[in-house]
Amino acid sequence: MAIRIEYVLILFFIIVSSVIFFSKTEDIKAVKSNSTNEFLFENFSLVELNESGVSHQIISSKAFKDKQFFTLSDINITYNQTQHLCAKEARYEKKTIYLKDNVVLKRNDGIFFNSEHLKYSVDTKKLQIDSNFYLDINGSNIVGKNLSYSLKNKSISADNIRAKIILVE
Repeated sequence: MAIRIEYVLILFFIIVSSVIFFSKTEDIKAVKSNSTNEFLFENFSLVELNESGVSHQIISSKAFKDKQFFTLSDINITYNQTQHLCAKEARYEKKTIYLKDNVVLKRNDGIFFNSEHLKYSVDTKKLQIDSNFYLDINGSNIVGKNLSYSLKNKSISADNIRAKIILVE
C-alpha cells in the first residue's frame, strides 16, 4: 500500500492551518519607528524680517521635529522687539504654540505676567491662559484666571481677578 503525495500534502496543510488559526498571538507595540522624520536642532532660531530689520523671532536651545509637531526647550518668542514670551518647554502644532513650565511675558513698558502654561495662536498673535496667572503692572499686582492677551493691540482681559493697585503721581 503506497501513500500518495496528495494525502501527505493535505495532512501537512491541515497541520499548518491549525497551528496558524489556533495559536495565541501577541501584540507588541513598537518603541521607535525608523520611518518617522525626526530632526534635532540645537540653538534653533526663526527670524521674521521687515523693512526696518527684525520684527519677530523665536529662539530655542533645542528643537525636536517629528511628523506631528515641534517640541522646543528654553523658548523665547519676541514680538516687535518689545514683548518677550519665555518658557522652559513648548510644542508647536497646527499654527498654535503650547507653552508650559514657568511661562513669562515681559514687556518693555514694565508689564510682566507669568503662569504655568498658555496657548499662543501664531495667526492671531493672541495668548490664552485657561488657569491661574500673576500679572505685575509697574508694581500693581493682579491675580486671576482665564487671561486673554493680544500682542498686536496689547489688550488684556481676565476673569476672577484680585488686584493690589499702586498709583504713582
